[in-house]
Amino acid sequence: MMMTMPLAVREECLLTPKQTYTVDFGRDGRPQLGHIVGILDANGHRFLSNHADEATLLQLASSDGEQVGRRGWVTRDTTNAGRNLFSFARTARL
Repeated sequence: MMMTMPLAVREECLLTPKQTYTVDFGRDGRPQLGHIVGILDANGHRFLSNHADEATLLQLASSDGEQVGRRGWVTRDTTNAGRNLFSFARTARL
């Protein structure tokens, strides 16, 4: 079976529930970077992204509930070519 590479999105897209995620923590125990894998509603393509904002990162790192299955928004990063950013809030500063 041939695997396709996750893509860089070209515009803001609503995604289906995330497939998986992980959070990198610093030595001080604070969350540093979120990594999210999801599927775009529009075309079914898988994407890889980082968290877009502090609120999303804190939700991903929280032990208060499972984040897999939640919907959100993914956009391309305008300052770092080829990088996608994910947020639970559409109005987040992306």
